Amino acid sequence: MRYLVCPVDPSAFAPFAWENRGVQFIGRRIAADLAAIHHRVDVQAPYPLPLDSPAIIVANHTSYVDPLFIQWACPRLIAWLIAREYAQMPGADWICRKIGTIPVDRGGRDLAATRAALAALESGRVIGIFAEGRIQTQRQLLPFQEGVALLAIRSGAPVVPTFVDGTQRYAQSLWEAWWQPQHAVLRFGEPLRFEPSAGRWGLSQATRRIEAAVGEIGNLLASDARKVIVGDSPKPMPSTAQEGHIEQP
Repeated sequence: MRYLVCPVDPSAFAPFAWENRGVQFIGRRIAADLAAIHHRVDVQAPYPLPLDSPAIIVANHTSYVDPLFIQWACPRLIAWLIAREYAQMPGADWICRKIGTIPVDRGGRDLAATRAALAALESGRVIGIFAEGRIQTQRQLLPFQEGVALLAIRSGAPVVPTFVDGTQRYAQSLWEAWWQPQHAVLRFGEPLRFEPSAGRWGLSQATRRIEAAVGEIGNLLASDARKVIVGDSPKPMPSTAQEGHIEQP
C-alpha cells in the first residue's frame, strides 16, 4: 500500500485520474481556495492517506463547514455520507452526484446507503463519516453510531480518526458557517484496522475503539482551544442538526 502526506494543493497528486479533472478538480480548487483564503485552517498533524486504496475518515461534527476543512487538508477526493435532504438541495444535487456523495436517509435504516458506501470502498474511494450523526457544539463527543464500524469490518479499509475544532462551532446557520470567516484546527490520528468479528458485540467493541481514538485527538487539541475561540465570551450555541444513519443490510 502506498501512502502520501496530506498536502493542501489538490493538484499535487492524482491518485485516480477522475478525482483530478473536470468538475471534480474545479470543485476541489474552489474548496481549497475558500478554506485557505476566506477561512483559516491549521492542520496540526497531517496523516498520510492511501494513494491508491480505500480509507474511512471518521470525524466529530462541529458545523456545516466541517467537510470543507477536512477536504482541504486531503489530496484524495472524499465521498461524504450526508443527509439526503442536503444532497438534494437545488444546485447541490448535481455537484453531489459528480463528486460521488452518498445520501443517507435521516433518522432510520438506510440499507442503500450502506451498500453504496461499501461499493465506494471496494472501488478504492476514500469516504468520510461524521459518526456522531448530528452537529455537536460542545467538545464532548456524542455516542458514535455503529455504521462506521460495520463499514470498516466489512471492507477491511483503515479508519482514520479525525478531530476538528474552532470558531465554526458557534455558527448559527449554514450560511454563517460557510461565509463568515472561521478559524479551525484539524488533526488526524493513526489509522485503525479491524478484523472480521462475530455479532453485535464485535461491532460495539469496534465502535467504542473508534470513538475513543477520536476523543483522544480532541484531548490533544484541548490545551490549544483558546487559540481558536474568538474572545472571552463565546457566541450563543447553535441548535443541532440531525444527520442520517446507516444500518446493517
